[in-house]
Amino acid sequence: MKGKRKSLLSRILSGALSFIVALTTLGSFGVELSASASSLKLEQIHGDFWYYWNVADNAPNGTKLSAFCVELGTYLNNGTNYTSSTTYYSDTMKKAMGDTIRYGYPVVSTSEAYFCATQAIVWEFADGLRDVDTLKLKKSGTSYYNKLTSTSEQDAYKAIAAKLEKHKAKPTYNGKTITLKYNLSTNLYEGTITDKTGYSTDIISKINAATGYTATKSGNNIKVTVKPANISTTGKKFTGEKTGFPDISGYQNNVVFIMDNNAQKLMSGVYPDPVAVNVTLKGEVDSGNFNVYKKYYDANANLITTGLSTLRDDTYFRLSTNLSDGSTMYVRFTKDSTGNYTYYALTATASTKKPDGDETGQLITGEVDNDKHRTVASLKGLPEGTYTLTEVQYPSGYIPSDPITIEVVADKTKSATV
Repeated sequence: MKGKRKSLLSRILSGALSFIVALTTLGSFGVELSASASSLKLEQIHGDFWYYWNVADNAPNGTKLSAFCVELGTYLNNGTNYTSSTTYYSDTMKKAMGDTIRYGYPVVSTSEAYFCATQAIVWEFADGLRDVDTLKLKKSGTSYYNKLTSTSEQDAYKAIAAKLEKHKAKPTYNGKTITLKYNLSTNLYEGTITDKTGYSTDIISKINAATGYTATKSGNNIKVTVKPANISTTGKKFTGEKTGFPDISGYQNNVVFIMDNNAQKLMSGVYPDPVAVNVTLKGEVDSGNFNVYKKYYDANANLITTGLSTLRDDTYFRLSTNLSDGSTMYVRFTKDSTGNYTYYALTATASTKKPDGDETGQLITGEVDNDKHRTVASLKGLPEGTYTLTEVQYPSGYIPSDPITIEVVADKTKSATV
């Protein structure tokens, strides 16, 4: 078979051959081509370079797959007993070599320059010059780059190496917990995931697949909103993968090593090597407290100083807020045994439930302060923002309070008298 494919290689006689000869200073390699055509078809670029192989059992749809030398210092010497193996190297090494093909020949380019550059980087892994975990050259800096004799081969090497060395790099948000703050005006938890690396992932689709979660990308930012009913205050982890890799769907999805006891060992294929990414989203509310003081006046505007507990039980209040979309939402509370109210949720329906249960949308000023002639309600854990307090029921013959606007500030306790 020697001499086939020369139409592809008319210019490689001086360039690639001198490349091969020069490489022998780092370890001899090469073949004298001879193989059983019934099981394996091997062709060569020139001299000692394998070009591609075709194994019927492994090649999808009969396509020809590239083969690369992985055993420096060993010659073929008329080997005829080639068989495939997936166990010659560790999974880590197979991924490293397969990723080289992912960014090299023939996935990205079928040029001769890309073949030579891909083979050079495969040898760097086989020769221990390139780290199989980081996919980067080791600190010694020794490489096969300077053995490539043409500008096109060197440019191909740099292009493959640049992509390869970033293969396992991850977005800046990977592994981090992003806090989403509750926004009273939208009734949503909101936050931004920022990544300046520009790496593509499927994390947005993973977030959007979760009930109540929405993620949209703008530039380097991913804006996330979550409905209160679906938020996790301890953190919900989303796991995805990097995307945007060269399409390898038409290529063998494993690294196969072609073995022969008397021959140089070869490899081909793209070993599956997904790059997992993750981010955790948790909700947080900036909240404050508010005390409502109620004073009672008769029809003549005289302050009432006695019988406050009776008046209190017949006076109901409701707390509401206006959202940015123009709708009005009403606050629901939980009520403890001492009569204090704690924020529970917003609802679109105004409650008419008597404020004497564990959960209520109406409240009374339950504590009586006879010294100051008033009753008191303590509202705890209100999300920061603007509310309207309205007296919705009052004793007959008494003047109702006007609605008031209250501002809740995070980590503060404020008050108002009505």
